[in-house]
This record gives sequence, C-alpha cells and structure tokens, in this order.
Amino acid sequence: MKKNRTIILGIVAGAMLLVIGIVIGTIISTGTSQPEKTLAPKKAVVTVPTTVKCNVPGIPNSTLPLIGVLEIPSLSMIGPVTDGVSDPVIAVAIGHNPATPWPNQPGTSELSAHDVAQFWDLNQLKPGALVDFFVPCQTETILKVTGSSVVTTNTTVYDLPYTGTILETCWPVNTLAYTNTRLLVDTQVVKTVPYTQQLTVPNFGVAPSVNVPPQLAALGLSLTSNTQPMGEMLTSGNLNPTMLQTNAPMNDEASALEIWFGMLDSIRLSRADWFADISKNVPYPTQLNSQAVTGHYKAMVVTIAGSGNNVTSMTMAAELGFNSGIYDVTATVSSFTQTVSGSPMQYFYLTNLTLNKIG
Repeated sequence: MKKNRTIILGIVAGAMLLVIGIVIGTIISTGTSQPEKTLAPKKAVVTVPTTVKCNVPGIPNSTLPLIGVLEIPSLSMIGPVTDGVSDPVIAVAIGHNPATPWPNQPGTSELSAHDVAQFWDLNQLKPGALVDFFVPCQTETILKVTGSSVVTTNTTVYDLPYTGTILETCWPVNTLAYTNTRLLVDTQVVKTVPYTQQLTVPNFGVAPSVNVPPQLAALGLSLTSNTQPMGEMLTSGNLNPTMLQTNAPMNDEASALEIWFGMLDSIRLSRADWFADISKNVPYPTQLNSQAVTGHYKAMVVTIAGSGNNVTSMTMAAELGFNSGIYDVTATVSSFTQTVSGSPMQYFYLTNLTLNKIG
C-alpha cells in the first residue's frame, strides 16, 4: 500500500513508501490525503539561513541545496536538512516545514523525515538527550529533548512553550505502510553558537540496479503501478546504524520490489525467460504458471541484511492468493557486483523463492 497524502494549504508531501509533512494553523483531514500534523496558528516571518561563501556540499544524489545538518550523537545519526516536505525533499533528506522558523531562530520549528530513514530510531530518544542542528559555516544550535508523544493525524499540536524544534515521523517507526499515528519528539534550544567549519553528510551511494528485460520493465515494477500492502522493515546482521538512518535502505527496498513485481509478472504471463533474467539459480515456479495474484492476505515484511555499510540481501515475505490457493511467499534478492563499461556496479537478483501453500 502506498502512502500518498496531501497537506492542506497546498503543501504536498509524498514518497514511495510513506509521506511526512505538516502545516501550521489547520487541523489535518482524514482518509488517504492527510498531512502529518498541525501547529497552532502563528504567522511567522520565515527566512532561509543566509549562505556564506564557503564550500558547503550539496545533498548526496540530489540537486537540492544542503541548508542544514541534523546530528543526534546518541543515535549515531547525521542527516542533511533542506526546505520543504515534497517528494523530492523527503526522498533524500530531512524536510523543514516552510511554515515554521528554522531551529536556529525564535519560535517552534519542525523537521520531518521518514520513519525508515533518518528518523528510524527516533523513539529511542529520551529526555535530556542532545540534538545538534548545524548551518554549515554559520551556526550550531544545541537542543535538548524534553519529551515525546504519539498522536493521531487529527490532533492539533500547539507551539512549544519555549524556543525549540519538533521532530516528527510516522509511528511505529519501522512501518512501511500508511499509519494514522505520528511520533513527536519535542526539543528545546539550549544555545546557538558560531560554527565556522564546513560539514558534510554521509553518502552511501545509490541503490543496486536490476537487470530487467525491457518488455518486463514496461509493465511497471514499482508501488505506483502495483498493489502490495506493506508491513514493516526489519534488519539482520550488524549494519551501520548511521547508514540505516538514511534513505539508503528505502532506496534499496525500491530496487528489491522491482524484482518482486517482475517475478509476479513473469509468472502471470508464463515468461520463464524473464524469470531467468532476474534470478540466479532459482527454479521457475511451475505450480503457479499463468496465475495472477488474486488477493493479499498478509502485509509484506522486508528484512534488510548485511554488515557495516554493505547491504548483502533483502528478504520480502507476504501472504498471497493465487488461483490454486493461498501461499506464504518469501523471496530473497542478493547483491552482486558486475562490471559495466569498465566500472563495477551493484545489481540485485532473485536468489531464493519459497512457496508454502497454506490454503
């Protein structure tokens, strides 16, 4: 199930898996078009921090400007911040609600991010934990966590009684599907001090590619053109928490889902050749040949596995109905290095498929 919600007053927030966004001065609607939450009415003059002449890098894999950097030392999280809550912003960075001040300015500011990206571990923050907001080459604002709450999307959230920042994400924090609850972490400014250093954010590269035959790719292999209720994302191994708290796992999942939908389309259209192109040493499931998915009985659970910064595999498990019955379907895609035009590139292939008929 794709999260796709629209913010009232014309601020649009959306992404492949979930959408983050809020707006000041109104209560959010219910249904499939919803903002994250609202702040009490307040007309604030908002100015983007002035860029000084220094070598401030951009956001990795994006043309968006790096306006700030948010660091949570206790969570080993460091992420880029830019203005807005639209799809292009939330897909690569932490978004600043443009209807609120910046964290280094008086008032109540708000920063939002994906719950399976920069704010994956946000629920682990306890009162007293410190959060740093940097404007590279300008200022460092130190904030202290004062509390947290879980609210529904109909809740009006008022300005903090002190200068501070609300950090907001979907709840529960490892959820891939749409939820109508939000985790809010309140922070209070301790001090703002000059900061003259340049600051970079980690870059974990792009997601693995997939070798999909052109005819199969033309069918559309993403959540925007397919139906698949999404559940939660889990981890296995000893992956770097800094890497996990970026958009990298979500981007890896998008590539893995291309294999998933490509597998189902290959089976539905009896194209064992397509199936062979996207897999390695996985027998074609003849028991499902020519069968389309007739129902979804359990949301997909995605497990990302690896070590350090290296994602070695992603396992997708769901309960699907076919003409011949209901099956527990578990598919694992693994990463392989291939040389393309003289350069090594990472590719995902299907390496395991388990079908367990349960009804």
